[in-house]
Amino acid sequence: MCWDTKPVNHNRRTSCCSTTWRRYYAAPRTDLATLPGPAGATLAVVDAATQWRDIETAWLARSGIGTKKMLRTAGLTGPAGKVFASLADDRLLLKLPAGRVDELITSGVGQPFSSGSRVMKEWVTVGVEDADRWDDLVAEAHAFAG
Repeated sequence: MCWDTKPVNHNRRTSCCSTTWRRYYAAPRTDLATLPGPAGATLAVVDAATQWRDIETAWLARSGIGTKKMLRTAGLTGPAGKVFASLADDRLLLKLPAGRVDELITSGVGQPFSSGSRVMKEWVTVGVEDADRWDDLVAEAHAFAG
């Protein structure tokens, strides 16, 4: 609310209320840093890009692992030069055996990946809600890629 006595256009962000507008709408949301968890514990909000960057850095330190552009992003490649893991639309993208892809989709952990209108039977995406499983799934994809 503006307590200024002169007439002001309150629809503009540069009015006398700009400080109030910045305080409530443009300021960083620090209340989203953690979410309350069970028994007073706090759960950190996971950022897909940060999680992927950590995994990518750890894997690139290994011998025989490289990167290659795939679907607008860089993916991890094995010794054969084929991509086995990447980040696509804030979801982990993995190449796994078709049976394992079906298991992940059936259990609700993964979602099918499609390129255009074609569903890729050996590719699955996993969201950040299952980020604690990303390391193991990337290792599984690497083993499959050879």
